[in-house]
This record gives sequence, structure tokens and C-alpha cells, in this order.
Amino acid sequence: MSKPIPFLLDTSNEIPKFRADTFWTKEPETIHWINSNLGASSEIGLVVDVGANIGIYSLYSASVNKTIPVFAVEPVPATFIKLNANIKLNLKMDQIYTFEVALSSESGTGHLTNVDPRLGSSGAQIEVDVIGDDANTVILNGDSLLVSEQKKFDQNKKVMIKIDTDGNELDVLKGFLGSFEAGLIATVLVETHPSNRNEIEAFFSELNFWEDESYLKLDGHSNHRREAKGNKERTKVYVCPVV
Repeated sequence: MSKPIPFLLDTSNEIPKFRADTFWTKEPETIHWINSNLGASSEIGLVVDVGANIGIYSLYSASVNKTIPVFAVEPVPATFIKLNANIKLNLKMDQIYTFEVALSSESGTGHLTNVDPRLGSSGAQIEVDVIGDDANTVILNGDSLLVSEQKKFDQNKKVMIKIDTDGNELDVLKGFLGSFEAGLIATVLVETHPSNRNEIEAFFSELNFWEDESYLKLDGHSNHRREAKGNKERTKVYVCPVV
């Protein structure tokens, strides 16, 4: 019998059930990253989950540390509804704050493309600077989000960010540039692709962040599974320089 997940999840649809069934094995590096950073003596004051989907890692973060606020960012309307339903199911409305927006390098509007209608699916993309009736998705840069919601978290502590947006991770990172330069961000877990991997590496290098390659040694790391299937995505963890 598999280990139960430490939060409630509506698994009445196929993909959410799959996410629950594979929670402990699909991305063990993400679980380890959360566990390592959200202990009782944590210096983290906020978790930002960009591409939160139905909320499994937001909920897990809130279960590991019941005092640290979590920002769950999800732009797909149907998925956003289910995200909120799962948060309500766990009575975490006062800890997990949800935002039906897409994050990018600049604030504005746009519309979503490549939206899979199956609940809990991934792969949606945002097209920015679209003008017209179909420009119905709000786009924010990360700095604007943190500034506008700064009363919800401890400004004297650090922020950890998880980014899984199926391709525009670099734009999301650029939107947090001011926060990086202000020393606010401690660590980032980001899914990279061949189209952005080198640029993401260069982005962190400019900030003197370094990749924590110890995560690559974890049993069952998702990179190994992806490589075996011929997939090109790779999950990387970056940490801030020691001051």
C-alpha cells in the first residue's frame, strides 16, 4: 500500500487521481526541496508556486510548515477553480493565497493557448500584449505580485519559488529580477527546457546563484525518468550566494 498524501485532494477526475497516486514518486526532488527549506527553523517567509495547477505542492508546503504563507499562481480558469476547491477542502484559505494570473517578465494582458480541457492537465501557454476581446488573462511580473501582496508575508525573511510553466520559465524569472537583486529570494526550483536552459543558467550566473546538484543524486529524480522516455525537460534547483 502506497504512503498516503498528507492533505485532502479531490480525485474524482483522471489527472488529479494520477497526481495523487504518483505524488511521492513523480518529483521526489520537489518534495525534498520543500522539506529542506520549510523546517521548524526555516528562514523562509513565503512560498511562491508558479503554475500551481490543482495545488498539490502548495498544499504539501502548507502541510510541512503550517505558518508560512503560500502564493499559488494559476491562470487556467477551470484549474484555478479546482485549486481553490482543494484549498477549501483542507481549510487552508488563511495560509494559501491564490492568484488567477499568468506571470511573465512584464505586466499586461494576453490570452492562453494550448489549453488542455482535461482537469488538472498542463501545457497551457500565455501570449502577451494581445489586444482585443480575447485578451482576458491578466499578466503580472513577479516583483509586482510581491509588492502588491507584501502585507501577507514577513519581509524580513526570504522567498522560495517553484516555477513550472511549460516553457516561459525564463520570462517568469525575469519578472522577479528586482526581488533577486534586493536579496529577497533564497532558492528556486525551476523546470527547464532546451529552448531556455542556457539562458536560465546565464540568468542565475549573473546573480551569483549556483545550481545545487546534490538534488540530482536523489533516487527517482524526475530528470532520470524523463531522460529514459526521451523527454527534454530537466528540473534544477538554484540557491542564493552565501553572504
